[in-house]
Amino acid sequence: MPNLKKIVLKKKCQIIYFLSITLFLPQIFAVFHPYLPCILQVAIFLAYLEAILRNCYVMNVEEIRAFCLEFQGVEESFPFDNQTLVFKVGGKIFLLLALDANPVQFNVKCEPENTIKLREKYACVLPGYHMNKRHWNTILCENNLSKNLAFEWIKTSYFLVFNSLPKSLKNSIGPSN
Repeated sequence: MPNLKKIVLKKKCQIIYFLSITLFLPQIFAVFHPYLPCILQVAIFLAYLEAILRNCYVMNVEEIRAFCLEFQGVEESFPFDNQTLVFKVGGKIFLLLALDANPVQFNVKCEPENTIKLREKYACVLPGYHMNKRHWNTILCENNLSKNLAFEWIKTSYFLVFNSLPKSLKNSIGPSN
């Protein structure tokens, strides 16, 4: 999957860029003020620390993809464009993942009575982008969203679609987890 490799390469380039800024920028500003490099290094360190801590909560594309592929009968494809990875079970979509979005975002199917409740309760839950707003929500993987909660919504979406399949198709896919 070339798109995932490009994303990983882009992240590696961002880390190298961050390290170069951390090492050289303070020395450049030392010319202007003697304490500025120390202040700048502390600010850069705190931003880096925040990014590390955010990884406890924020999901990345690879984690979402790996989690989706753990379910029985899941297929992945790019039916719309090269930036939207679609996961299906029994030929029906249960998750759409935007590969180029920052922060990472994905659409999941929800029970109609829960879609609005989730939007009201969580700031990271929006009406489904380009989807039926009654059945779909867009989830923004921001720092206030725990991975467990996001995984639970993905699991719910999978089982909503899986349980709606004809019995013969469900049996051919196999037992669900």
